[in-house]
Amino acid sequence: MMMTMFKTISMRTVTVGAMLLAVAFMSSCTKKVKIGKDEVIYKGTATEQEAQKLGEALKTAQYFSDNEASVILSKGTEGTIISYVVKDGFWEDQKNVEGFAELSRGVAPVVGGLPIKVRLLNTSGDTKKEIPVS
Repeated sequence: MMMTMFKTISMRTVTVGAMLLAVAFMSSCTKKVKIGKDEVIYKGTATEQEAQKLGEALKTAQYFSDNEASVILSKGTEGTIISYVVKDGFWEDQKNVEGFAELSRGVAPVVGGLPIKVRLLNTSGDTKKEIPVS
């Protein structure tokens, strides 16, 4: 059930926003790792190894499935943040928010563990929802 939910989240939200997120952040973010056609952009003190492990964990969870999705891993004074681009309004449904919190809780060990912050971004890259996960 959990894997199916993540795959559903992936198929419904990533396709539209992935390309826009990638374009929006490509000029300012050059550090990234590719996982098939998907990518993890990493910022701040996040390492290439952490980004690679996050990408592999997201693939195992079936969030990454070669849909050209982009996820941003940031580490710094605000702590560890995993950001996902989603279609407009997606953050308004509590089930969707809980799904991303659960997904991120599951992959947190590969980026240093909990607590982390999860951000849901619109297709312009603006934070629309921030979820503390512990």
